[in-house]
Amino acid sequence: MKKISFLFFVTILISSCTPSYYPSTLNIGLLKNPGDFKARGTVDKASVNFQGIACIRENIIIGASVNVFKLRETTKGSFGNSGGTFNSKGTQFEVSGGYFKPFGRKGIFEILAIGGVADIESNDIFGKMYKVGLQPTLGVTSKNLESSFSLRIVNVSVEESAILDPYETVTSSLFVEPAVTFSLGFERLKISYQLGFSFGSNEAAFENKEFLNTIGLQYNFQSR
Repeated sequence: MKKISFLFFVTILISSCTPSYYPSTLNIGLLKNPGDFKARGTVDKASVNFQGIACIRENIIIGASVNVFKLRETTKGSFGNSGGTFNSKGTQFEVSGGYFKPFGRKGIFEILAIGGVADIESNDIFGKMYKVGLQPTLGVTSKNLESSFSLRIVNVSVEESAILDPYETVTSSLFVEPAVTFSLGFERLKISYQLGFSFGSNEAAFENKEFLNTIGLQYNFQSR
């Protein structure tokens, strides 16, 4: 019994010294002409995300987003008792830029380079989190419906001053995040839904939200 209690205490202690990574809604363009612009606001059970993306010249797009999250989870202890509480909150800022190419009548391929920074607080850990990566997207668009598949691949790292455990040497992890996005409605205003997953290469480095499930509104401005 003492051994079980000790192992559980060690598990809680390690978790409390692990930073949290909360993946934001993927910023999808599917734009066609210079001057086109999209703004989107989405929510899930623990976050609010605002993003915009614009075509600034032929085949070139840039985007930006902000994501605010606050997560509180209770872990189970031995014999069904409450083990502890994991609190995590933060604000993430992200910028992106890249290339797109229409094909066929309705198809669009785009690829974005992504860079981001976040202020995080996970139990006793406070600090900056950084991410950099790529996001290819393949989609189709029409007046009333947009659909796409994206694969965001990012490296996420935390500044070492935020890690309290002196024996912890891993402060970064690669995340692979496939997602599908659907937007349905009018030409200018649509309901947007995104479903995806987040897989980390090193589960010991971060507390990771593995499931992406967001819904919101999307505004489209078309220059032509």
